[in-house]
Amino acid sequence: MPKIIAVGMQKGGVGKTTISVNLAGYLAKLGNKTLLIDADPQASATKFFLDDVDLKESMSALFDLADPWAIVREAPQLIKETNIENLYIAPSTIVLSAVESGTFEEPSRRFKYWIDATCKEFDYIIIDCPPSLGRLCSNALVAAKYVVVCSEPETQSYDALPIFLSNIEKIRNINPDLKIAGLIVNCLSENQLGHAHYARQMKEMNIYIGTLHRRSAFVDMSHERSLIINTSVSNISRIKGEFESILNKIIQRTNNN
Repeated sequence: MPKIIAVGMQKGGVGKTTISVNLAGYLAKLGNKTLLIDADPQASATKFFLDDVDLKESMSALFDLADPWAIVREAPQLIKETNIENLYIAPSTIVLSAVESGTFEEPSRRFKYWIDATCKEFDYIIIDCPPSLGRLCSNALVAAKYVVVCSEPETQSYDALPIFLSNIEKIRNINPDLKIAGLIVNCLSENQLGHAHYARQMKEMNIYIGTLHRRSAFVDMSHERSLIINTSVSNISRIKGEFESILNKIIQRTNNN
């Protein structure tokens, strides 16, 4: 059975997709058959790999507004190849946002049903969660064995952190095996006084596993559909090292539990 890792935080703009894409790419590079599930209606992870997506062959197919009681289990057509060896993606579309307001049978277990029936051949499954605490996030956490939490060292992210951790505890009523694989502090600028303060607070948490410093070249790589783990650009060698250290810690924690 695959190791399923959700990457989440209800606040947007904290780097969930960047971390999800690079974690999935790193696992694939190590020889693991890896599936990246895009559970975010913004579909940023999908756009990193695919130009066009058929609605009937995206994650929105698991939630049929015309037949809200129908549960999809085996649906291999939702899995698409990427240009990276061993890496596949289950794409998202904006239509997936309808899940939050629609009425569905078993609304928080649809991902789990599909993964259990369709995705057994994978070594790892990474789920890029939406920036919310709604049904899509619940679907990801109910299906996952591990969750990686992302936060920036600033007021809004820091204040949102205990809310997300509390939501994980609630999900454990449904999925008692869910474990936190780590907390990542993203986009740290050491010359900002507030950043230093909040980073220090988060580094003291027992779930902290590493920090990624802010680099403009890193943002450019996302726009260019380039994985940081594959780069040879010298001015981001530091953050590449930080990224690989964090990804190795995630792999180690998921292997040890």
